[in-house]
Amino acid sequence: MTGLSDFQQENRIVFETEEPGYEHGVEQTVLSGPGLQLLNPTARDQYQHRLHDVDGSVSELFQANARWRQCDLLSAPSEEEQKQLRSWFLASGRTYTTVDGDTSGIQIPLDQVPAPLGPGLAALAEIGGDSGVLYASDIVVVWQGHTWLLPASSDRLVRMRRISDTKLQRLRAAVPEDKRSAFDEAAAIVSVTTVPWRIEIMQGPRGYRVALQQSGLLLAATMQILSRSGGAPIVATEFADVVVDDVLDQDGVERFTTALVAVSARAQAPQHPQAGPADGQESK
Repeated sequence: MTGLSDFQQENRIVFETEEPGYEHGVEQTVLSGPGLQLLNPTARDQYQHRLHDVDGSVSELFQANARWRQCDLLSAPSEEEQKQLRSWFLASGRTYTTVDGDTSGIQIPLDQVPAPLGPGLAALAEIGGDSGVLYASDIVVVWQGHTWLLPASSDRLVRMRRISDTKLQRLRAAVPEDKRSAFDEAAAIVSVTTVPWRIEIMQGPRGYRVALQQSGLLLAATMQILSRSGGAPIVATEFADVVVDDVLDQDGVERFTTALVAVSARAQAPQHPQAGPADGQESK
């Protein structure tokens, strides 16, 4: 450490035997020259130079706009009012009646979905109805060539979209390489899909943060339930969002995937003829 002053040696942030890494400057901000302009900054570069960034961090801008004052708290809807809205939505927007004729392929009873996927989803639907955790988020299941919606308190899956083999390959390739084998071999892929406006309608920008928190609770419940049912779930929270949302027909802003879960145990499709509306018709 020759060439450094006594003060620099006692308070050094440069390690003698290692190249500077993420530990370099963590909680010890380094100020670079004001004339420095990085053309392709990394996440670490953005952290290091954040104090003189004239544009600012979009994440910090969101945090500044999402903070509440005392008056915001006083004007926020009560827990009972929020519960009434959740109950209304789950009772009206997530209730699918049975039509006359053969509905096989449109709605599949969960008891016809083989274990461990079927029992796991049934337990998750029950928890979603009791807790309201399926309000800010949806559970979308990629299984047997389609996407399926799991309504709260429901005993069945509702068909949404056809997923071609090409799209399924794109979805699997969108996860990190070290988890790709689990998704390649998965019998089903579960998406925790966040819909922030269902909370923002009551809480404004703060609702976006709350929606993500509730998606985290839903993900924890999903992992626990699928583990207990024998699905050996593998979760991916880092993935190519643009690809995932495109494959699942989500806009990526008002509706987007927060986590993907691979269910590894092989499940077989229930034996029934495929009938119903044309492929590509979305459930509402």
